[in-house]
Amino acid sequence: MQSSTLSRQSKRAWVWDLPTTANISLYGLMYAGLVLLAYLLPTGDFLLRPGAALLLAVGAAYGPVVGFGTGLLGGLIADLAQDMLWIHWDLGLGVMGAIFGLFTFWKKESDSAVVTWAKMAIIAVVGSFCGMFLAGLVDLLLGAPAVIAFYAWALPSALLNALFAVAIGPLIYLFFTGKFCNVKRRNYTRA
Repeated sequence: MQSSTLSRQSKRAWVWDLPTTANISLYGLMYAGLVLLAYLLPTGDFLLRPGAALLLAVGAAYGPVVGFGTGLLGGLIADLAQDMLWIHWDLGLGVMGAIFGLFTFWKKESDSAVVTWAKMAIIAVVGSFCGMFLAGLVDLLLGAPAVIAFYAWALPSALLNALFAVAIGPLIYLFFTGKFCNVKRRNYTRA
């Protein structure tokens, strides 16, 4: 029975319908809001990226289509709200969300919270580096020096995205899936 549940869930991850569009819209707006709020933090020359935790949780809970759409739409909205457009970085966020969404194929119902956290940490690091270094590669192809494209832009973004995704993302995912407070209680009453 577990394999049929997983196969149905895997097929659901690739469906584009009204709930998928609604999830992309809602979480894209939430992600854009977190990105814009991050600009208010006094951090100097770099930007903290707590929105990566939301992107990981959304991708892991709803699949790669919603993860990609959330990253792309959220990045576009945040860029347009600041009167700029970095489409390749927004696509990198979409790729990051899609890779986070591959978690839907890797998770098992029998996984403990620690195993789920470890799997999400691996997905978070891989997704963060793939998405941000893809954007850095496009910057390189557009004429930016490699040192700037990769070491000044892509690497700090990937590290901060991975940090927030690993630290906070699994908590948000457990909250989304309803397993955050799923504690087995003992019955101590006497019969």
